[in-house]
Amino acid sequence: MGFSLGCRPLLHALADCAVLPENLRCIAFVGAAAPRHLYERLPRRFLTEGRGRIIHVWSKNDGVLSLLYPLVQGAYPAAGAAPVNVPGIRDVEFDVGHTGYGAVASELVRVVTESHLAGRSKAPA
Repeated sequence: MGFSLGCRPLLHALADCAVLPENLRCIAFVGAAAPRHLYERLPRRFLTEGRGRIIHVWSKNDGVLSLLYPLVQGAYPAAGAAPVNVPGIRDVEFDVGHTGYGAVASELVRVVTESHLAGRSKAPA
């Protein structure tokens, strides 16, 4: 799970992976301080191999990403302030501000865990 600026290195690293790590099952980007187009570079094989899920958690009430991010990044709005609408990526909206994700951490873990379990072809042994 990556949060805010921590989403950027994860997005770049995953996009450049020639081989995905075997134990990587689910990844969540929360309040991403990264441009939407980075999501389009994510490897589709991560989903098509049935090995995992990519979850994008965003909030329309994220003032940090809506107001401050464009001042630094210019033309590219932050992905964490809106759905990315990229096929194969699950957009999940939370009604929090940028600093409010910590208060809903247990709910975030539940969403990620349920998404991971839903992607399994069979129950764990």
